[in-house]
Amino acid sequence: MRDRVGTNQGNNLNDIVLQPDGKVVVAGATSPDGREFDFVVGRYDAAGRPDPTFGTGGKVVTEFLGDGFATALVLQPDGRIVAAGEARAPADPTRFALARYTASGRLDGTFGSGGKVTTAWDTSASAADVALQPDGRIIAAGSATSRNADYDFAIARYTATGRLDPGFGDRGQIVTNFAGRSTDEALAVTIYPDDRVIVAGSTGPHDLDGDFALARYLAPPTGSSETHLIVRDTFGRTLANNWGRADAGGPYSLLSRASDYDVDGRTGTMLLPASRATRRAVLTQISARDVAFSFRVTTNRAPYRPGGGSGQYAYFIARRTPDGSEYRMRIRFSPTGSTYVHASRYVAGQGERSLGPEVPIDASAYAPSTYYRVEGDVLGSGPTTLRIRAYPDGQSAPVGYRGQWIDGTTGLQGAGAVGLQSYVSLTDAPVIVRFDDLYVEARSAP
Repeated sequence: MRDRVGTNQGNNLNDIVLQPDGKVVVAGATSPDGREFDFVVGRYDAAGRPDPTFGTGGKVVTEFLGDGFATALVLQPDGRIVAAGEARAPADPTRFALARYTASGRLDGTFGSGGKVTTAWDTSASAADVALQPDGRIIAAGSATSRNADYDFAIARYTATGRLDPGFGDRGQIVTNFAGRSTDEALAVTIYPDDRVIVAGSTGPHDLDGDFALARYLAPPTGSSETHLIVRDTFGRTLANNWGRADAGGPYSLLSRASDYDVDGRTGTMLLPASRATRRAVLTQISARDVAFSFRVTTNRAPYRPGGGSGQYAYFIARRTPDGSEYRMRIRFSPTGSTYVHASRYVAGQGERSLGPEVPIDASAYAPSTYYRVEGDVLGSGPTTLRIRAYPDGQSAPVGYRGQWIDGTTGLQGAGAVGLQSYVSLTDAPVIVRFDDLYVEARSAP
């Protein structure tokens, strides 16, 4: 049989999967306007006819910004379909691109941003294959150009909701080079029963025949050793006047009255009832020095203050000692609409001290209930390096960090507890701060 999308000639298919009911799902690319390519996914019945219950006439076309090419498919047990490949906007590097569809061919709004995800790497990258772990996490494998224009294996892991899994590799991404300046292209990926990941492809010098290449990555959650993920909390429980226990990491110790803390089955909330209020939840059973962290945060109202100063704050706390000394990494939503990141230290008996200038990350107006993802790490001792970035949830993570600071304060160079904190400035209160998807990975043995 032959088929196409509309009347254009730019149609190609790159992968195929068979559903348990005998229907066939295919994925590739099409160019409806003859200028840019889009993902295309089609479904056919056992006789080869387009399935009218899927998409429009058996097909669904998905646009990314610029060109999009689907190269691989995986079928979830619940009938949803994940397509992976690449997307390339004009003048931008190529990125991993994924889209998830319902069994009826609609973009799945619970995945990424409107059913779509793109992932930036240091340079251009494209996904060649995709696989599904038993717990619903998604592995995409392909190639990324290195800084010297060679290719390396590139592997990314996503949560079931389409976010990069911070417990895998370097915040969800791994790049593997085989032999210095070589062309290493990953073409296929599969998952062991114990969740180890094996990737196959080729490696070789430029313009020469390549060799077989395989790389195997240890079981999750980190891509190297499961013991490194020390905190995980998706706040799926429901509690009043308490945060209870994290999914991994132990119970929270709360600052101030318990009635200002709830978990609603999706987020952990802190109520800031008055101006200059602070609320804090600390995982005191954790003791780690070098950590990488990730969380989502939003508030229920826009910051406001005459003159535009200060605003609403959300913090990650690291190396907290029994006397309350700690490092603080924060995002600030300002009354002007801009968003900033910053780092500080708090030393008992001395108060809080900034580690350097605040760094702007987003000049657009912050909208209430719009989540930002905050990521960073606290590494080393004598001195310590603190790095942070933040970006609207659902967008691709920026390359590198927006803020970086160095500090060697005695008393903060060892292990300590971790936690979350919120603060509101003058005239904003009351404000509800919502946290979600907290992950903390130990970068050295805790």
